[in-house]
Amino acid sequence: MISIELFLFNLFICFLLGYLVGLEREHKQKPAGVGTHIIIISSSMTFSSISLVFLGESARVIAAIISGIGFLGAGIIFREKTDKITNLTTAATIWLSASIGILIGLGYYLHAFILTLFELIALNVPHLSLKKNN
Repeated sequence: MISIELFLFNLFICFLLGYLVGLEREHKQKPAGVGTHIIIISSSMTFSSISLVFLGESARVIAAIISGIGFLGAGIIFREKTDKITNLTTAATIWLSASIGILIGLGYYLHAFILTLFELIALNVPHLSLKKNN
């Protein structure tokens, strides 16, 4: 059984990390902001935590989380009339946020913080623009 104290601690960590990632997305006016990332991280944490308690292992549940989040991410990717694909990075942040929640659910707090920091840095690395020669 997961104690209520541990569960509340995990939820606090989920809230904090989801807020940081979601705030970055909202700052760039992208879909899937603070609330979405908090919920994705929290739900992934919950599913991975309870899988350890009830199943004694979490591999199958983690695989299901990854598949489910993949469908959610695919739902926000759009192809515009100009054949430009949008929201691909936001979909990727949703997927990575799920893995952050899984890490928290399994008790890998430092890993979750490092992965969040990595995500925030990766989202803010200057892009190199490659101009097409016409």
